[in-house]
Amino acid sequence: MTAILVIDMQVGLFTEQTRRHDAEGVVGRINALGRTVRQAGGIVVFVQHDGPKDDTFEPGSDGWRLLPSLERDERDLVVHKRACDAFYETELAERLQEHGIRRLIVTSASNAIMQVSATGMARAMETPGRLC
Repeated sequence: MTAILVIDMQVGLFTEQTRRHDAEGVVGRINALGRTVRQAGGIVVFVQHDGPKDDTFEPGSDGWRLLPSLERDERDLVVHKRACDAFYETELAERLQEHGIRRLIVTSASNAIMQVSATGMARAMETPGRLC
């Protein structure tokens, strides 16, 4: 089964001061991938960064919220993280294993986030050195 990880697609990363190249197009492609994965019986997992008090990403703040243009479904999962690595001290690996996930499609607001998570993904997939 396949899962798409949608990492850090939060309002606080898409401001006038933190412009992203082709943000609208990126969100459109993530939404299309999400629809495809759901239709095939896979899952969409939103990974949301929780920052400290008074931070842009403080839980409940405007910057912390997922982008409103992301398509969400009641079956989607949300995993909260406090570090750059989406697997570090989170329930992500366990949730993927519970759903029998064998292939990951990773999306993010930042290439750096995907690079940092590569080791965690390999561990979660139990296929060291092979990332899908």
